[in-house]
Amino acid sequence: MLKSFAFIKGFLLISLLGSFAIAQDAGYKVATGANEIKVMSYNAENLFDNDHDAGKNDYEFLPKAHPEKGVCEKDKNPTRKKYCLDTDWTADKLKIKVAQMKKAILASGSLPDVLGLTEVENAAVTKMLATALGYDGFYITNGPDARGIDNVILYKTTKLAPAGFKEQELKNPMFPTRNLSVAHFRIKKSFGHNAILAVYPNHWPSQASPAKSRLIAAEQMLQFLDANERSFKGETYYAVVMGDFNTITTDSPNPINDVVLSPKTGLIDVKPLSDISANPMNGKMPPASYYYGARNDWNELDRIFISENLNDNTGLEVDPTSFRIHAPTFLTKKNDSGMAIPYRYNHRADNPAWAGFSDHFALVVKLKLK
Repeated sequence: MLKSFAFIKGFLLISLLGSFAIAQDAGYKVATGANEIKVMSYNAENLFDNDHDAGKNDYEFLPKAHPEKGVCEKDKNPTRKKYCLDTDWTADKLKIKVAQMKKAILASGSLPDVLGLTEVENAAVTKMLATALGYDGFYITNGPDARGIDNVILYKTTKLAPAGFKEQELKNPMFPTRNLSVAHFRIKKSFGHNAILAVYPNHWPSQASPAKSRLIAAEQMLQFLDANERSFKGETYYAVVMGDFNTITTDSPNPINDVVLSPKTGLIDVKPLSDISANPMNGKMPPASYYYGARNDWNELDRIFISENLNDNTGLEVDPTSFRIHAPTFLTKKNDSGMAIPYRYNHRADNPAWAGFSDHFALVVKLKLK
């Protein structure tokens, strides 16, 4: 009898926890109305195809049978060399990766009108994801990063009409890194507002590089933004600057606080707006998008910044209550302390049940026509 009672009690506890998770996960679904534009920024954690791009160090993401796989032997780091040789990145595993990305993105509710991705190898793999999700088009940079990873913008044309894409290499960045870029969209007349929406995807140099390299990226990104805005003189120009900025609070000088958010830029961080809003997910979302296990620390590597005219109570406006650090239960994994952290991707997995998703959570927010 006691055993039966314990079993029932345990079953009820599991059911309650499951119901709580389902209820909380529902809060991550952000529906989009006819007068709203939804944007998402997501680090795809090495979305590579399974072929070699000339001149790029992508040997880890090749099948073992690929003729270029033997280049892994040249890596002088024994741990990295072994991982490169042992990773058999086949077409079937790539399909799993794309399917996992699709699942993660669609868990945010309606498909984002604009999706910005970092850590994507090339147009071929971007097209695979765009087709799987149902996007109308995409832009991808072509920068000098040694591994070949680039930034991507995927978009729907229901409310937005493509108005051009520009990219620019960083000058003297200390080492090859990702290009600056912008996707311009003209908001369609049917949406009820004639203006330009400019989306700037970013992926700044990692924490393994000097802070100065991120300062260089911050300063040149702002110059790039200013020049592009001037080219649309006389038109309303809304800017969304998002991506993986690889900046932590201890960086000094700090490229986010001291450069991007300095008063003269007119850029605003969306998360603090959410923190003081009536966002129903405040206190339920994780504190940030990235968890660094070595220090048991959360880092705001991923950010969404907006131009101040998206927060002036006229025209197109940010909806702070829609902001999400996108972390439904299935995208998380418990660490040794029982904390729900990003369920990072395992590129050796041949089964989606244990493949994971990304080492970053995505960020989501809506822009709403007043």
